[in-house]
Amino acid sequence: MNEKAKEMSRYVFPAVGGLCVTFLYNIVDGIFVGQGVGSAALGAVNVGVPFITAAMALAVMLPMGGATIIAVRTGQGDKEGANQAFMSALTMTTVISIVLTVIGMVFSKEIILMCGGNHLSSEMVDMATQYLFYYMAFCFPMLMGPCLSAFVRNDGAPALAFVGLCAGAVTNIFLDWLFIFPFHWGIIGAAVASGLGQVISCLILLSHFCRRKGNLRIRKFRISFSLSGKICKCGLPEAAS
Repeated sequence: MNEKAKEMSRYVFPAVGGLCVTFLYNIVDGIFVGQGVGSAALGAVNVGVPFITAAMALAVMLPMGGATIIAVRTGQGDKEGANQAFMSALTMTTVISIVLTVIGMVFSKEIILMCGGNHLSSEMVDMATQYLFYYMAFCFPMLMGPCLSAFVRNDGAPALAFVGLCAGAVTNIFLDWLFIFPFHWGIIGAAVASGLGQVISCLILLSHFCRRKGNLRIRKFRISFSLSGKICKCGLPEAAS
Protein backbone atom coordinates (compact mmCIF):
# COMPACT_ATOMS: atom_id res chain seq x y z
CA MET A 1 0.00 0.00 0.00
CA ASN A 2 1.49 3.35 -1.04
CA GLU A 3 1.71 6.39 1.19
CA LYS A 4 -1.33 8.13 -0.31
CA ALA A 5 -3.52 5.06 0.24
CA LYS A 6 -2.29 4.73 3.82
CA GLU A 7 -3.02 8.37 4.52
CA MET A 8 -6.49 8.06 3.00
CA SER A 9 -7.30 4.93 5.00
CA ARG A 10 -6.16 6.71 8.18
CA TYR A 11 -9.05 9.15 7.69
CA VAL A 12 -11.65 7.04 5.88
CA PHE A 13 -11.96 4.16 8.35
CA PRO A 14 -12.37 6.34 11.48
CA ALA A 15 -14.88 8.54 9.62
CA VAL A 16 -17.01 5.57 8.55
CA GLY A 17 -16.69 4.03 12.01
CA GLY A 18 -17.76 7.33 13.55
CA LEU A 19 -20.97 7.34 11.50
CA CYS A 20 -21.76 3.81 12.66
CA VAL A 21 -21.20 4.80 16.28
CA THR A 22 -23.44 7.86 15.86
CA PHE A 23 -26.31 5.71 14.59
CA LEU A 24 -25.70 3.34 17.49
CA TYR A 25 -26.86 6.00 19.97
CA ASN A 26 -30.43 5.99 18.65
CA ILE A 27 -30.57 2.20 18.24
CA VAL A 28 -29.38 1.52 21.79
CA ASP A 29 -31.80 4.05 23.27
CA GLY A 30 -34.65 2.40 21.39
CA ILE A 31 -33.72 -1.10 22.56
CA PHE A 32 -33.37 -0.19 26.23
CA VAL A 33 -36.45 2.03 26.33
CA GLY A 34 -38.58 -0.55 24.53
CA GLN A 35 -37.42 -3.43 26.71
CA GLY A 36 -37.14 -1.59 30.02
CA VAL A 37 -39.98 0.94 29.93
CA GLY A 38 -42.43 -0.27 27.28
CA SER A 39 -43.75 0.32 23.78
CA ALA A 40 -45.60 3.49 24.79
CA ALA A 41 -42.35 5.00 26.05
CA LEU A 42 -40.59 4.02 22.81
CA GLY A 43 -43.25 5.84 20.86
CA ALA A 44 -42.97 8.84 23.17
CA VAL A 45 -39.21 9.06 22.55
CA ASN A 46 -39.80 9.37 18.82
CA VAL A 47 -42.32 12.22 19.08
CA GLY A 48 -39.60 14.81 19.69
CA VAL A 49 -37.34 13.47 16.93
CA PRO A 50 -38.17 16.26 14.40
CA PHE A 51 -36.96 18.94 16.83
CA ILE A 52 -33.91 16.92 17.87
CA THR A 53 -33.05 16.23 14.22
CA ALA A 54 -33.25 19.94 13.42
CA ALA A 55 -30.85 20.64 16.29
CA MET A 56 -28.45 17.95 15.04
CA ALA A 57 -28.59 19.47 11.55
CA LEU A 58 -27.22 22.70 13.00
CA ALA A 59 -24.54 20.68 14.77
CA VAL A 60 -23.47 19.28 11.40
CA MET A 61 -23.73 22.51 9.42
CA LEU A 62 -21.31 24.62 11.44
CA PRO A 63 -18.34 22.21 11.77
CA MET A 64 -18.66 21.04 8.15
CA GLY A 65 -18.78 24.61 6.89
CA GLY A 66 -15.92 25.57 9.18
CA ALA A 67 -13.85 22.54 8.14
CA THR A 68 -14.24 23.46 4.47
CA ILE A 69 -12.93 26.98 5.04
CA ILE A 70 -10.15 25.67 7.29
CA ALA A 71 -9.01 23.27 4.56
CA VAL A 72 -8.91 26.06 1.97
CA ARG A 73 -7.05 28.50 4.20
CA THR A 74 -4.62 25.85 5.42
CA GLY A 75 -3.84 24.97 1.81
CA GLN A 76 -3.12 28.64 1.19
CA GLY A 77 -0.76 28.73 4.17
CA ASP A 78 -3.09 31.00 6.15
CA LYS A 79 -2.94 29.27 9.56
CA GLU A 80 -4.28 32.31 11.39
CA GLY A 81 -7.28 32.49 9.04
CA ALA A 82 -7.88 28.77 9.52
CA ASN A 83 -7.92 29.19 13.29
CA GLN A 84 -10.28 32.14 12.90
CA ALA A 85 -12.72 29.88 11.03
CA PHE A 86 -12.34 27.20 13.71
CA MET A 87 -13.09 29.57 16.57
CA SER A 88 -16.01 31.15 14.69
CA ALA A 89 -17.67 27.78 14.10
CA LEU A 90 -16.99 26.70 17.69
CA THR A 91 -18.46 29.92 19.08
CA MET A 92 -21.56 29.74 16.90
CA THR A 93 -22.13 26.14 17.98
CA THR A 94 -21.87 27.23 21.62
CA VAL A 95 -24.35 30.09 21.18
CA ILE A 96 -26.85 27.97 19.24
CA SER A 97 -26.63 25.15 21.78
CA ILE A 98 -27.40 27.56 24.63
CA VAL A 99 -30.39 28.99 22.76
CA LEU A 100 -31.71 25.52 21.91
CA THR A 101 -31.23 24.38 25.52
CA VAL A 102 -33.43 27.20 26.77
CA ILE A 103 -36.06 26.67 24.06
CA GLY A 104 -36.08 22.90 24.45
CA MET A 105 -36.41 22.94 28.23
CA VAL A 106 -38.82 25.85 28.65
CA PHE A 107 -41.12 24.90 25.77
CA SER A 108 -40.68 21.12 25.83
CA LYS A 109 -44.41 20.38 26.05
CA GLU A 110 -45.32 22.91 23.37
CA ILE A 111 -42.69 21.39 21.06
CA ILE A 112 -44.09 17.89 21.63
CA LEU A 113 -47.59 19.10 20.81
CA MET A 114 -46.33 20.79 17.63
CA CYS A 115 -44.60 17.55 16.61
CA GLY A 116 -47.88 15.62 16.70
CA GLY A 117 -48.33 15.09 20.42
CA ASN A 118 -51.84 16.55 20.31
CA HIS A 119 -52.98 13.25 18.76
CA LEU A 120 -51.53 11.16 21.60
CA SER A 121 -52.72 10.22 25.06
CA SER A 122 -51.82 12.48 27.98
CA GLU A 123 -49.52 9.74 29.34
CA MET A 124 -47.47 9.61 26.13
CA VAL A 125 -47.35 13.41 25.93
CA ASP A 126 -46.01 13.54 29.49
CA MET A 127 -43.36 10.91 28.74
CA ALA A 128 -42.33 12.62 25.51
CA THR A 129 -42.11 15.96 27.32
CA GLN A 130 -39.94 14.47 30.07
CA TYR A 131 -37.59 12.87 27.53
CA LEU A 132 -37.21 16.07 25.49
CA PHE A 133 -36.70 18.20 28.61
CA TYR A 134 -33.83 16.10 29.95
CA TYR A 135 -32.38 15.46 26.49
CA MET A 136 -32.21 19.19 25.75
CA ALA A 137 -30.60 19.79 29.15
CA PHE A 138 -27.54 18.20 27.53
CA CYS A 139 -27.89 20.11 24.26
CA PHE A 140 -24.46 21.71 24.63
CA PRO A 141 -22.48 18.44 24.69
CA MET A 142 -24.89 16.94 22.16
CA LEU A 143 -24.01 19.63 19.61
CA MET A 144 -20.41 20.13 20.70
CA GLY A 145 -19.52 16.44 20.37
CA PRO A 146 -19.99 16.24 16.58
CA CYS A 147 -18.45 19.70 16.21
CA LEU A 148 -15.26 18.83 18.09
CA SER A 149 -15.08 15.45 16.37
CA ALA A 150 -15.05 17.07 12.93
CA PHE A 151 -12.32 19.54 13.86
CA VAL A 152 -10.16 16.99 15.67
CA ARG A 153 -10.38 14.69 12.66
CA ASN A 154 -9.46 17.49 10.26
CA ASP A 155 -6.65 18.67 12.52
CA GLY A 156 -4.70 15.47 11.98
CA ALA A 157 -6.13 13.22 14.72
CA PRO A 158 -8.82 11.00 13.12
CA ALA A 159 -8.06 8.13 15.51
CA LEU A 160 -8.73 10.32 18.56
CA ALA A 161 -12.00 11.51 17.00
CA PHE A 162 -13.05 7.88 16.61
CA VAL A 163 -11.98 7.00 20.15
CA GLY A 164 -14.00 9.91 21.51
CA LEU A 165 -17.15 8.77 19.71
CA CYS A 166 -16.64 5.14 20.80
CA ALA A 167 -16.11 6.14 24.44
CA GLY A 168 -19.33 8.15 24.35
CA ALA A 169 -21.23 5.22 22.84
CA VAL A 170 -19.92 2.73 25.41
CA THR A 171 -20.79 5.14 28.23
CA ASN A 172 -24.27 5.60 26.78
CA ILE A 173 -24.88 1.85 26.55
CA PHE A 174 -23.73 1.20 30.12
CA LEU A 175 -25.70 4.11 31.59
CA ASP A 176 -28.80 3.15 29.61
CA TRP A 177 -28.72 -0.23 31.31
CA LEU A 178 -27.87 1.25 34.73
CA PHE A 179 -30.49 4.01 34.74
CA ILE A 180 -33.35 2.06 33.15
CA PHE A 181 -33.02 -1.35 34.83
CA PRO A 182 -31.29 -1.14 38.28
CA PHE A 183 -32.23 2.52 38.96
CA HIS A 184 -35.70 2.39 37.29
CA TRP A 185 -35.42 5.96 36.01
CA GLY A 186 -37.43 5.07 32.94
CA ILE A 187 -37.48 7.39 29.96
CA ILE A 188 -35.60 10.07 31.90
CA GLY A 189 -32.72 7.65 32.39
CA ALA A 190 -32.41 7.13 28.64
CA ALA A 191 -32.18 10.88 28.02
CA VAL A 192 -29.62 11.42 30.78
CA ALA A 193 -27.54 8.45 29.59
CA SER A 194 -27.35 9.90 26.08
CA GLY A 195 -26.30 13.28 27.44
CA LEU A 196 -23.61 11.91 29.75
CA GLY A 197 -22.25 9.80 26.90
CA GLN A 198 -21.71 12.95 24.88
CA VAL A 199 -20.09 14.67 27.88
CA ILE A 200 -17.46 11.90 28.00
CA SER A 201 -16.95 12.19 24.25
CA CYS A 202 -16.43 15.97 24.48
CA LEU A 203 -13.88 15.64 27.29
CA ILE A 204 -11.81 13.18 25.27
CA LEU A 205 -11.96 15.33 22.15
CA LEU A 206 -11.00 18.47 24.07
CA SER A 207 -7.77 16.75 25.11
CA HIS A 208 -6.52 17.24 21.54
CA PHE A 209 -6.61 21.01 21.96
CA CYS A 210 -5.37 20.95 25.55
CA ARG A 211 -2.27 19.02 24.44
CA ARG A 212 -1.83 21.44 21.49
CA LYS A 213 -1.16 18.56 19.11
CA GLY A 214 -2.46 20.13 15.89
CA ASN A 215 -2.60 23.55 14.28
CA LEU A 216 -5.97 24.64 15.68
CA ARG A 217 -6.05 26.47 19.01
CA ILE A 218 -8.85 27.54 21.36
CA ARG A 219 -8.04 31.20 21.98
CA LYS A 220 -9.33 34.74 21.63
CA PHE A 221 -10.44 35.85 18.18
CA ARG A 222 -12.28 38.69 16.50
CA ILE A 223 -15.86 38.18 15.37
CA SER A 224 -16.40 38.37 11.61
CA PHE A 225 -20.00 38.28 10.41
CA SER A 226 -18.91 37.73 6.81
CA LEU A 227 -16.89 34.67 7.87
CA SER A 228 -19.82 33.38 9.93
CA GLY A 229 -22.02 33.70 6.85
CA LYS A 230 -19.51 31.77 4.74
CA ILE A 231 -19.39 28.97 7.32
CA CYS A 232 -23.19 28.64 7.28
CA LYS A 233 -23.28 28.76 3.48
CA CYS A 234 -20.62 26.06 3.10
CA GLY A 235 -22.25 23.81 5.69
CA LEU A 236 -25.86 24.25 4.55
CA PRO A 237 -25.83 21.40 1.99
CA GLU A 238 -24.57 18.98 4.67
CA ALA A 239 -27.31 20.11 7.09
CA ALA A 240 -29.99 19.76 4.41
CA SER A 241 -28.90 16.22 3.64
